[in-house]
Amino acid sequence: MAPCAARLARGLRWLMAYPKLIVRYITAPRHDAVLVPYMGHLDVLLLKPLARLRGAPIVWDAFLSLWDTVVLDRRMVGERHFLARALRWLEGRACHAADIVVLDTEAHAGFFRETYSLSPGKTAVVFVGAEADRFPWQAARPRNPDTPVRVLFYGQFAPLHGVPTIVEAARLARNKPIDWVLIGGGQEEERVRRMLKSQPSSRLTWIPWVPYDHLIDELARADVCLGIFGDSAKAGRVIPNKVFQILSTGRPLVTRDSPAIRELAPNDNTPGIELIPPADPEALVAAVERLARDCSISPRQAYRYLQQAQRLKKPVPVGEAKLAFTVKLPRSLIRRVRLYASVKRISISDVVSRALVALLLRGGGRG
Repeated sequence: MAPCAARLARGLRWLMAYPKLIVRYITAPRHDAVLVPYMGHLDVLLLKPLARLRGAPIVWDAFLSLWDTVVLDRRMVGERHFLARALRWLEGRACHAADIVVLDTEAHAGFFRETYSLSPGKTAVVFVGAEADRFPWQAARPRNPDTPVRVLFYGQFAPLHGVPTIVEAARLARNKPIDWVLIGGGQEEERVRRMLKSQPSSRLTWIPWVPYDHLIDELARADVCLGIFGDSAKAGRVIPNKVFQILSTGRPLVTRDSPAIRELAPNDNTPGIELIPPADPEALVAAVERLARDCSISPRQAYRYLQQAQRLKKPVPVGEAKLAFTVKLPRSLIRRVRLYASVKRISISDVVSRALVALLLRGGGRG
């Protein structure tokens, strides 16, 4: 099947899934809330009227901003492009349709509140964390002083990762006993390839990809691991999944300083973590050398990082779903409602809302 036809077929299957999902939701048992996972922009909008009818609030795990990722960070389209405007509008509408919007850091939550005019109570923060069973703590490998330090980076070569900074650091440290390992590929792959072609580094090894289950083996062979080094605004708002994976296995970490990482490591002397300025290869080399002197994080500290990732900063209040409605009343009844509202010192809308609630309760909660 041609690529265009294959994309069209996937799109049709995607659209055809919604009628089935709507029927399944309408016929689902009673529930306290609806959780919509990441990339659920359209799902939230389609679900909103149905969830209102069923009296269920919507909790949307937005995770991060798709508009920010596509437009500001990866710069796939300009801010004035039609697709950029449409994506921002869609994300904003989804945020307002949801009752709670869950983000990965407080820095990201603040960005959402400012960008989409959300109230503080509308957002909640949950770190991405790591799978402790897949990334268990491991003792540092034995290394004598004459053995080169093995430095590992893995992930997609997205701009926020700052892979060119790592390549430049490897160039600067070419005469030092440091071996650099890159695993992955992505948007900045061609730029990295050009850098290595113009000035090859015998100390740097680039592995296109490794199966997810084998990452633990690569981590076990590493002395120091790398986080992100991009200088974009988004890079300052995220703590990537690999940061928690690295710390879970007990490996020392070098990553850029940012408001987000300070939520996990507020102090400069946090065990096993070196924070450096973004896009600074000289600082990266110096941090690697400092951590190489003590390549270990205790099991207790690794567990503490995971506990921090799994614990909510505060309970997430999920309020009752509210339904906006319009009621046409006879003029005679309007006069009576106005009089009643005046005597009780409440608004007319409150009188109508209370009457509707009483009617629904009389009917067992069903309209």
